[in-house]
Amino acid sequence: MSWLRIDDGFANHNKVLGISDAALRLWVIVSCWSHKLENLRHEGRITAAVLPGVSQHRWPAKRLEQLVEELVGANGGGLYEQGLWVVTDTGWQIHNWHVYGIVGAEPDSLSAKRADAGRRGAASRWQSDGKQDGKAMASHVAKDAIANAPIPIPIPRSEIPPPPSVVAPQGADIAKSDLDSFAPDPATISAKPKSRGKKPRPVKWSRFPGDFEPDESHRKLAAQLGLNLTQQLLEIRDHEFAKPKSDAAATLRTWLRNAPKFGAAVPGAAPRWQPPVSPNVDHETRKALAASKRYEEMIAGMK
Repeated sequence: MSWLRIDDGFANHNKVLGISDAALRLWVIVSCWSHKLENLRHEGRITAAVLPGVSQHRWPAKRLEQLVEELVGANGGGLYEQGLWVVTDTGWQIHNWHVYGIVGAEPDSLSAKRADAGRRGAASRWQSDGKQDGKAMASHVAKDAIANAPIPIPIPRSEIPPPPSVVAPQGADIAKSDLDSFAPDPATISAKPKSRGKKPRPVKWSRFPGDFEPDESHRKLAAQLGLNLTQQLLEIRDHEFAKPKSDAAATLRTWLRNAPKFGAAVPGAAPRWQPPVSPNVDHETRKALAASKRYEEMIAGMK
């Protein structure tokens, strides 16, 4: 990829101020096309046959001819001898191409000068004669380092010191029994690690355990609430809990706290109100049963 060089005062140049936006766009399109690497050999020239394709047929043929005439005649109102384009035998050429155009193949071009400066800088860093690039010099230096490396001298086996594990500590005489004291216990090594057993789950029940004996906390709580603890034990053992329980002590304490709410007899307390019982309860009951039986017989006869 190459670059199109445009002066920062190009937009305000007298040649550019006198042309239309379409003509300026055509000049930019052809200039970019001419600076492509595959088109540098044309040296800024373009033929009439190639121009419509390069402009991607943006304008009709007649309009394209008008834009070309604008570029050729863009001489700043007579201030300059030539316009932005110059007429050639086969078409047109960008004016001053050899002055502002960068041709990579030419030895005096800007890219060639930069490449040569880079080679000379690399040669200076590597202290070479300028005929080798950086990669070749690096390879040469590596080969010299390998060639000049010292040759290792083998050490006789008798002079090789034993490993630290078999060398006795200096400055003291240690008996074999003392050395054995540092050895790990074979029983400890062979023993299997203890597995962490799971805690047994508590046994749940729906009936209060008959062998449970209340403690001092139950007796104090019953005394505070004015309850007969023995009577409450009989009642709780006859009760079947909807949700299974596991802690008998906590269950009994909860039972004692709720006993007054459910009508447990409390000494000194007023008796709970009971609905009055009719003296003719047996007669009324037999009458209700007879009416229910007659209703069932009537329903059965309708079927």
